[in-house]
Amino acid sequence: MYQIYKKSNHQLTSIRGFRDVFRHIVKKELPDYKDVHLLPFLEQMIHHTLVIEEILPSRLIFGYYGYKSEFSLREAFVNVLNDQSGKKAFNPVIFLDLVV
Repeated sequence: MYQIYKKSNHQLTSIRGFRDVFRHIVKKELPDYKDVHLLPFLEQMIHHTLVIEEILPSRLIFGYYGYKSEFSLREAFVNVLNDQSGKKAFNPVIFLDLVV
């Protein structure tokens, strides 16, 4: 199990599933936290994004108000991705976890 210490109060926080997800994406074993800086830049960013995703609460939307169908919602989402791709401060962390 992968563990990270919170600097503010030194309590141990366990991050479950993080190791498996990292291994599936990067196809490498998860390094110790102190060695993350040795990874290539892209893998460091994947690591940091996964840490944030694991710590943040789930972000959900119930319904797709304003869209006639799920397909039109998906189409609009793809358009946003295309428009925002490559822009500063646009990253996977801002995406919702689930639309129901």
